[in-house]
Amino acid sequence: MIETTSGPVRGMTLGDVQAFLGVPYAAPPVGELRWKEPAPPKPWKEPLEAIRFGPACPQPRIEFFKSLIGKTDVMSEDCLYLNVWTPFRSPSDRLPVMVWIHGGGFYVDRASQPVYHGHSLAQKGVAVVSLNYRLGPFGFLAHPELTAESPHHSSGNYGLMDQIFALKWVQENIEGFGGDSGNVTIFGQSAGAVCVCALMVSPPAKGLFHRVIAQSGGLPGQIRFRGEAQGALQGMESLGRDLTARLNLAGEDDVLKAMRAKPWQEILEASQRPTGVVPGGGTLDHFSVDGYVLTEPPRPAFAQGRQANVPFITGIVSGEGLGFAGVIRPNLERLKGFVRARYGRLGDKILEFFSPKNDQEAYRIFLDVTGPGGFGLQARWHARKMSGIQPHTYLYHFARESEARKARGAGCFHGSEIPYIFRVAPEWDPFDEEDWRLSEEMSGYWVRFAKTGDPNGPGHVAWPAYDPETDGYLDFDVPIRADHHLYKEIMDFMEGLSRA
Repeated sequence: MIETTSGPVRGMTLGDVQAFLGVPYAAPPVGELRWKEPAPPKPWKEPLEAIRFGPACPQPRIEFFKSLIGKTDVMSEDCLYLNVWTPFRSPSDRLPVMVWIHGGGFYVDRASQPVYHGHSLAQKGVAVVSLNYRLGPFGFLAHPELTAESPHHSSGNYGLMDQIFALKWVQENIEGFGGDSGNVTIFGQSAGAVCVCALMVSPPAKGLFHRVIAQSGGLPGQIRFRGEAQGALQGMESLGRDLTARLNLAGEDDVLKAMRAKPWQEILEASQRPTGVVPGGGTLDHFSVDGYVLTEPPRPAFAQGRQANVPFITGIVSGEGLGFAGVIRPNLERLKGFVRARYGRLGDKILEFFSPKNDQEAYRIFLDVTGPGGFGLQARWHARKMSGIQPHTYLYHFARESEARKARGAGCFHGSEIPYIFRVAPEWDPFDEEDWRLSEEMSGYWVRFAKTGDPNGPGHVAWPAYDPETDGYLDFDVPIRADHHLYKEIMDFMEGLSRA
């Protein structure tokens, strides 16, 4: 049994690891606490049986994500729970801590997804924490009335506030689980990677972590401001007013009271807009410069060296665009429409560079634009900016396609690296001996990084620290190898285009 700041918790033993599931780190954000900063949970005296995951945060059931994250059964606004897996024997163990922040475009997914279970990773000598945070309209809604009632004169970014609150819980409690509060690594994929990079420039998150791993994601090039328009972008509060109107509450005397009285299902339904699934599209409608969690646009702050100066890993997988291609089904005409909608006046230059001639070429070019030209360029940009202030900066590329995925023609898609890091083979993608060996190696790099800030170790392929001149990276495939200049031609073109 472990004593936390809110009360005692009792977990369960899984071989050589103890698991504590569904531990409340904040009060349920319901009723008057909907759209407010997280608050401490109500204390308890009797031991809490921490043996079941908490509910997923409210989210739409989107067909696109079912094959990636599975079916989400239990959802509730009472969702602010975290999970701890630890091999500790005593509170004096001082284990490195790895805090996982899941992805899902800021509107789907949950910490309880099977491939995020931390048992096998914890066996390598780390305490693993995963957490839920508020999603969609519950996690990122801004509204003038919410801003007026806030002590920080701010609204929106509640999902980021939840993550910060959970990291404070780690600081206050993890030593009881054998973890070292002075050695915390935050790592996340996709939207989770966007979050960990945003936390690097968030004043309230300062000092709560000591290393960062951003997998297939980073800071957005465009971001809304809370209360004002930026060019063609509406302010985030304007989107909040739009939601109020769709709920038929615009004329209410007490808009917030009326909104907080609505069932979450109605809020969720009213918030959905037919925008399709576009890589990076979720960031634009969720993050905002709110004046509190984010006090300035995060990407320029990162570029100018105002981010947390901590050891940093970033990277991508070889088929980042595959899942999105399954939704858009790019042929020649759809590719042209996608590129012009995404890149505006620069779209024709991109199409001229790639010169698609038929539908087959259009599909491949869509993958190049969204993968190397999107996720890849973003990862390289972050590596370059971090390497200017932090010598322990590393870039990777994951390219393993399991035999099971080859048989299905699935490819190495967005998120394919996650099971290898957590050492959890998903039911839909069974591992063979080579996959397990790669998983053992890859998780080892992640754990060594969490322990020391350097992923390297004797007997393993050397991972070069990132240098913009040599542009070195580690390729995770069979075999693992170090290489240089990842997708250089495409990245250099897209980077030059962004300066035009």
